[in-house]
Amino acid sequence: MLRSMTAFGRATVMTPNGSYILEIHSVNRKTLDIAINIPRELLFADIEMRQWISEKIKRGKIQVRLVKNTLTQNLEVALPDLQLLKNLKEQWDAYNLSLGFDRPITLEFLVSEIKKFSHDEMIDCQKTFITSLKDGFDKALLDFCKMKDMEGKALFVDMKERITIIEKSLFAIEKLAPGSEKKYREKILEKMNELIKISSDDEDRALREAIVYAEKVDITEEIIRLKSHILQFDVYCSSSEIRIGRTLEFLIQEMQREINTIGSKTQEMEIVKNTLKMKSELEKIREQVQNIE
Repeated sequence: MLRSMTAFGRATVMTPNGSYILEIHSVNRKTLDIAINIPRELLFADIEMRQWISEKIKRGKIQVRLVKNTLTQNLEVALPDLQLLKNLKEQWDAYNLSLGFDRPITLEFLVSEIKKFSHDEMIDCQKTFITSLKDGFDKALLDFCKMKDMEGKALFVDMKERITIIEKSLFAIEKLAPGSEKKYREKILEKMNELIKISSDDEDRALREAIVYAEKVDITEEIIRLKSHILQFDVYCSSSEIRIGRTLEFLIQEMQREINTIGSKTQEMEIVKNTLKMKSELEKIREQVQNIE
């Protein structure tokens, strides 16, 4: 099963510290590169989020963004608790009275005290926060992986069509190869006939040229190896394995090598045309494989 490296996932995360919007986005990269953008007061969750990602994803540039949800329906979460403000004011008024101060207790002062209290409370409840964050993170990561799978299926369909074109071109080359051999055999015979007209000193050189022609015409091994690489490529694409991007990259490299060798060994125009067609399709497959995990 192919899995693309390009995907996006989003979820709302409800925590003791309020509501957050979590977004996960990725693009292709040869290795795993994780960038996390979260509020400063939540940096303690950075390592946890990196671990959650690395357990599921092995390749790609992953960007994670966690921001406080400021929508109107979350206004009650964002505002201080009214009863808590009243209790704090009563306590500070009592302190003022006991200490003989007459300084008024302002709303700004009470809010600042609540923020200190809330921050300390959040630090004390980091485990609870991480647990809540994990629930939302799993939802976003699930959508993220679903999109990767959907993109992977689309890539599979495209590459399958291109592999079919390569197979047809290879079949055509295989049929043309005997005719190509015949033409080269005629050239070898011409060379052998020329031996009668040349001196004995030139005989060895002519024979060497004939051997070169004979070696150049034989593309049987390249065809067999290319068939094998194509079969392996198809098997991996159809397998249940997820992380096969690097394996496919290696097979494409080997296919490219065999196609180049076939092209360099022949002078038959139809074989050359089919070789160029295979190169074109293989290059398009290479571009797609670069986006496979």
